[in-house]
Amino acid sequence: MISEPLLILLLTLLASAMVIWYFVNRRRLVRFIKEFTVELERVFKPKDKTYHLLGYLVGYRAVYVLEDGSRAHILFTTAPILSLLYYPIAKLLKREHEVTITINPYRRKVACEMHAFIKGKPRLERVVFKDLKSRAKRLSRAELKSRWGVYEVYYEDNCDINIVLQLVNSSVYPIYKLSAYKDDNIVSLTSKADAKTLKELRDTLYRFMGKTTIVR
Repeated sequence: MISEPLLILLLTLLASAMVIWYFVNRRRLVRFIKEFTVELERVFKPKDKTYHLLGYLVGYRAVYVLEDGSRAHILFTTAPILSLLYYPIAKLLKREHEVTITINPYRRKVACEMHAFIKGKPRLERVVFKDLKSRAKRLSRAELKSRWGVYEVYYEDNCDINIVLQLVNSSVYPIYKLSAYKDDNIVSLTSKADAKTLKELRDTLYRFMGKTTIVR
């Protein structure tokens, strides 16, 4: 049985470790968010922009008006790394910094509905089926094996699903989700958030858009 003085000492050490952990990781997270946002704006060069914070150091939603009149919607969320006690749980759940980039093209329209997501991330699967609703039953389904794992793909018959393999196999980080929505006329990509790969993610999304949309 642990004596009361020892218990107090252990609790004091734990509290001290939690405080140090919080401030060290807070500084790192603030720097990461700043660097990511600066690079995001450098890559997309918005002529107008709005941000909506999701919470303190949690992330944000952003809307960029691009030079060609298209709109880019950004959902950026950070991993919960500020709590020492919760951090092991976050690692176990594979929580990480994540970004979803959605483009609503001004001069193009989605001609081929397609949704691909990497297996092993149930949240993304729920997002796809929530968005598709009954339309999922009308789409063909396939599984594609890539260097990052198996992707489940829902697509219209006029889609070339090989573009999914080409894009995910050439990516530095695994792309978690690629979607082209006909009804909303948007294309979307979800991946790990890293300032160093934002240009690559943008180029990947534009290549995907080139294969799933046509000129109005």
